[in-house]
Amino acid sequence: MSRNTRSIPNSCLYPMEIHRHLESLGAAGSKSKKIPGVGNLRKILCYDVYVGDRMIQKEPVRDLITKQPDFSKPYTRYHLTDDHEPIVDRKLFEQVRA
Repeated sequence: MSRNTRSIPNSCLYPMEIHRHLESLGAAGSKSKKIPGVGNLRKILCYDVYVGDRMIQKEPVRDLITKQPDFSKPYTRYHLTDDHEPIVDRKLFEQVRA
């Protein structure tokens, strides 16, 4: 089985262009055998964990009875920078986000 190892060109930084490029390569996901949608690609490309950052307490604590976030109670978000070793260089990450 031949595997195409061409990488995505530097000019294709928009999720739609990346999606089209992956389709032209015949790429497929591991479980669904489909390429993630454009919205999911955008989330993947903007995920802070790849550069070593982490967000703690993203939403309020859930109510034990309704299982819904309780926005009436105060909560604090914590953004940790350089929490762990990054997978992607910060400069490249910011370039993709722009």
